Amino acid sequence: MALSIILAVSFILLIAHIIYQSWSQQNKYKSLPPGPTPIPVVGTPQYLRLRDAIGNYNMLSKQYGRIFTIWKLSEPVIVLCGYEMMKAGLMDFPEEVCERPFLPVFEVATKGYAINGVRWRPLRRFALLTLRNLGMGKRVVEVKMLAESKRLVKAMAETAGKPFNASMYLATVVINTMATILFRGRFDYLDERLPELIVTMSRHINGVTSPLSTVVYHYIMGLLLPFSPSGHPIVEGDV
Repeated sequence: MALSIILAVSFILLIAHIIYQSWSQQNKYKSLPPGPTPIPVVGTPQYLRLRDAIGNYNMLSKQYGRIFTIWKLSEPVIVLCGYEMMKAGLMDFPEEVCERPFLPVFEVATKGYAINGVRWRPLRRFALLTLRNLGMGKRVVEVKMLAESKRLVKAMAETAGKPFNASMYLATVVINTMATILFRGRFDYLDERLPELIVTMSRHINGVTSPLSTVVYHYIMGLLLPFSPSGHPIVEGDV
């Protein structure tokens, strides 16, 4: 009997908390652009699927205008829809659109050195300065890219018309270009370490961008789990 009462009171308190949070959210963000009404706690998950983004955003832009708000759980996401609106936002209001969200999963994986949150500007500035010092934007890098393109064509020609995974070759071009600039070295297209490296990078990205990771971002207790939402060991191991 006592357990039933405790459960009932807990459920009522939970509902009251959700209602209060929803009311507080609406008042806190009432100055945001219009958009679909979010479901308390859940937000607007039907508009967050990347594969349906173009159709959804076009539909919402016709209803709410070129600037509208959707919700990722309890976090608002402002959407600029259309080329002209994107250009106006990036050119006329660079400070307002240049922030990066704080993502706890990246903080854990990078031990506080993630390119997001308050650190992203100095880290981005440092990365660009370092790459320029290493030749980015100069003729020497263009020569290296052209040389790597020729190696790509040669590697594809050596398949002699047999089926092959083109994504691996294209990923190798990017990896080799960066490796040539940073480390003065490159991987062979038949190097057995390459598929493992590419798969690890892909697993890491998919792990922190999966729908379930969104819940982890918002509820920090999820970071205590030994596995990431993708089902693989948490991304710190991949990093």
